[in-house]
Amino acid sequence: MQFYKHLVLLSIILILFSLNPIISQDNVNSLKMKARASSTQESQHSANKSVDNDFSTRWGSKFSDPQWLEIDMGVVTKIVGVTLYWEAAYGKSYDILVSKDKNNWTKVYSEENGDGMVDDIYFKKTTARYIKIFGKERGTAWGFSLWEVSIKGIDEEIVLNASSSLKNSSASNVFDGNLESIWQSENNDNAWVEFEFKKAKHWGALFIDWGKDFPKSYNISISKDKRNWTLIYNESSGDGGLDKVYVNILHDRFIRISCSKSNNNKGFAIREIYLKPWEYVAMKNNLIKTRSITGWTAAHWKTFVGRNGSFGPEPYPHQVSFWVLDRSSQILFTPQTISTDWQLEEGRLPISIVKWLADEINVTTTIFTNKDEESKLLLNFARTTLKNNSQEKKSLSLYVVISPNPVKKRKGSKSINTIEYNGGNIVKINNKNGLFVYKKFDKPILNKLKGSDIKNWAGVKLLNTRDEINDSKGKAKGALVYHVNLKPGEQVSYDFVIPCHETRNREIPYKAISKLNYDDSIENVKEYWNNLIPMKLTLPDKRYSDCFYSSIYYILMLMSDTFELHPGPSDYNNFFLHDGVEMAEALDKVGLKEIVRKSLKHFNYKEGGGYVDELGGNIYAFYAHYRINKDKNWLNSVYPLIIEKCNLIKKIRTPQLKPKFEDTPYYGLLPKSVSQDNWKYKSYLYVDDWWALIGLKSAIKSANVLNKEHDIGWLTDEYNDLHKCLMDSFDKAMKRDNIDYIPGFADYWAPEKRIVDNEHRILGDTQMAWAHRPALYPGLSLGINVPFDKLKKSYRHYWDAAGKFSGYDGGWYVEYEKLFWGYNVKLAHPLIYLGMEDVALKNIEWSIKNQSCPGAWMEAMHSKQNEKGLIVLDKDGDIVGDIPHGWVAAHYVLLLRNMLFYENENKMMLLSCIPDSWLETGNIIEIKNAPTFFGNFDFRLESHLNEDFIKIKLNCETPPVEGYILKLPVKKGIKEVSINGNKWENFTENSISIPPEAEDVVIKY
Repeated sequence: MQFYKHLVLLSIILILFSLNPIISQDNVNSLKMKARASSTQESQHSANKSVDNDFSTRWGSKFSDPQWLEIDMGVVTKIVGVTLYWEAAYGKSYDILVSKDKNNWTKVYSEENGDGMVDDIYFKKTTARYIKIFGKERGTAWGFSLWEVSIKGIDEEIVLNASSSLKNSSASNVFDGNLESIWQSENNDNAWVEFEFKKAKHWGALFIDWGKDFPKSYNISISKDKRNWTLIYNESSGDGGLDKVYVNILHDRFIRISCSKSNNNKGFAIREIYLKPWEYVAMKNNLIKTRSITGWTAAHWKTFVGRNGSFGPEPYPHQVSFWVLDRSSQILFTPQTISTDWQLEEGRLPISIVKWLADEINVTTTIFTNKDEESKLLLNFARTTLKNNSQEKKSLSLYVVISPNPVKKRKGSKSINTIEYNGGNIVKINNKNGLFVYKKFDKPILNKLKGSDIKNWAGVKLLNTRDEINDSKGKAKGALVYHVNLKPGEQVSYDFVIPCHETRNREIPYKAISKLNYDDSIENVKEYWNNLIPMKLTLPDKRYSDCFYSSIYYILMLMSDTFELHPGPSDYNNFFLHDGVEMAEALDKVGLKEIVRKSLKHFNYKEGGGYVDELGGNIYAFYAHYRINKDKNWLNSVYPLIIEKCNLIKKIRTPQLKPKFEDTPYYGLLPKSVSQDNWKYKSYLYVDDWWALIGLKSAIKSANVLNKEHDIGWLTDEYNDLHKCLMDSFDKAMKRDNIDYIPGFADYWAPEKRIVDNEHRILGDTQMAWAHRPALYPGLSLGINVPFDKLKKSYRHYWDAAGKFSGYDGGWYVEYEKLFWGYNVKLAHPLIYLGMEDVALKNIEWSIKNQSCPGAWMEAMHSKQNEKGLIVLDKDGDIVGDIPHGWVAAHYVLLLRNMLFYENENKMMLLSCIPDSWLETGNIIEIKNAPTFFGNFDFRLESHLNEDFIKIKLNCETPPVEGYILKLPVKKGIKEVSINGNKWENFTENSISIPPEAEDVVIKY
């Protein structure tokens, strides 16, 4: 009888449920969900893998558009959003639709410009049983692929309030998934919008899509209880559009955006707000190209350092990073999701320091490479320090995280199959010694993680704890743990070492390593680098001198152990003479002649190899080394190579001297080439001809130095003939194309060929400026006759077309590639010579501000167009080329030198292009032991402009015959000059001709 009573009761419940099937469930994802899809890439990537709560499995579609994934929650329920965890194959454009019956669908969200990773999506509360993600356009060449789809139940509903709202523009519109609906405040200069979460979540970023009425200033505050607020972000120069604010919101339930100073006095409008979970930021911050390096001069191995404090030495398959667990709150902090401060020791040394804050715990990781003379090994040291800045005792765990090295993965290195810790001082990776620890771990715990399971990285529960990890797929990841209790103000440090040894057949002397002291090692490194460079700089703006030194250090670390000069540490495995010319000259001009001489052994351009501009550059590199060092014996030893390259110039020009070319701009030029980076379509590129002229002029000067009279005649004839052909080509090309500036190439391209594709491209204005740069630097220093008037007009055109439109930031832009290249520091050279010092200063300031890692120069950065039509850096985008990049670093060194001083025939130009702020009262500009064509040079300027005078001291080993030209950016005119205590008359209002014998100069205003 009881059985039938229960059966009747169950029947009643089922009937009631069928009449009203909508449920309110706190954890929607506990429902037994099923999924189906439009297609499946492979059987193991079926639709159900997207809802199995396992982040090591995924759904993947076929490689075509469109595709869809449909999820059946089993019952009709209330939902407020979804979270999409994309695999690498993400959806760029997709809609989200919901339905109760699978027949009638309602669109609740649309994305047109997705970037993959994690999409945390909210829409207005709705009831549904079925959810469809309809992929319209793929973001990659592959299909659509999702690790997991998480559904938001009403426990994740956001309650919204605002200080005021106009009719039909409530605060709830900012999370409705509809860009057409907005929140609009009343017409005043102060307003706020506030949102409350029913349960706290860990957010990593807040994206605000402003309407046409946006604030000039606003701030963001968070609170646990709506009474005590903490300011986490402040913007004082808002310009509307989409603001991406990266913040770390851990356990706060309230967020408030307070706006002030409306841009048009009509209040404020927000179209949509996007909250990004910490996983999104972790993935976004895992950009390989934002890594710097630490290493040693001319050593084969480098250590890659990330802005999250991770470090991965070559040739290892793993990297190490550090996370902190607060055991009392059970919150795990990781610098992958928290803003970090990344700097170099003393602002310039190749010692990376990453600092971040883990809820009142200061975490500092210092990473450097030291060469141990006893063991002859390169050793990578890392120290992580935890300091308790709170007013209470903290129980913490430091997680030493071991994961695959993303940089080495790109170069096809081995994966991680095993991680093993035996309770001593060594952690083994793939059965080899991979990490030496000075302090044994408290417990030999390793966290077994599955594949790409990003969520499990954030979990505080250890899974499958054991002493060893095995992963046949090569994706082993693990975390070893230190436990520590810290009183207020107390700190603790942990030291680690990884020797660079893996491919060398030798035992690692760990006993010797165990005796090494971290503090002694870092002092050794500081002493080594600080004493390495003979030339010393002291500048009012320390950023300029810091970048000067760090640039040189990076060039040295990019070298191979045979002194080849590599452009970058990761993508580039070969020597590039194209880049080596500038790098060698930069090293020479700071006094590193022995290193340069070893590098120059690799300079040997062969016919048909490399970029054709390398041909003249090869000759110039030899002569440039002589100009600084005055070693005739060395010049004589490379002279046969110089003549060999000059004969090659003559040989490859000969076919261009045929009668059929006489009336064309191609007559007498070097043949078509692909010297311009990224070209696949051969053209007559003027950069090749300028460098050939530079090479020939360098050969003539070398022949004169060595009294090779039998070569001077034919070299001069070849030079003069090429010079005339080049000048004629400019006129013909400009007349043919009806333009008033010099193009970067001599070819005629019909309009139908002026397309942008993978085979041939238009030479943009920035590259045209690039093509003529060598004419002015280093061409002028050799006495090459250049068409100044044409070049002045041309560079004005180039800047107006490729730089001036973005003059608010000063970057040279390559339109067809949508990139800001590192040409800024290269193109500032000709601007100085052409009287465009204001633009040159803007270029160099832009470059310093937009470095992607401390002291290092990117090759190029992606850009985008904002809502105002301006081209801006895509701060979230990837970087093209390695970081750091050698040729950019070299040009910065050479550029700063030219700003301070440069040789011009038989005289020296001083302070030709410096910011006027450098001459403020009390500032000092000092140069010591600088190599020049006239011997070593010392210079010191002391500003006393509050008393209307400046003092200068000069000392040159062999003073230039024609003396110096000094030009200062002082608004007041010069009234009086004294040199060596005697009155001097040879000056104008802003410049002085200083005689060679000058030692003490006093300028009165």
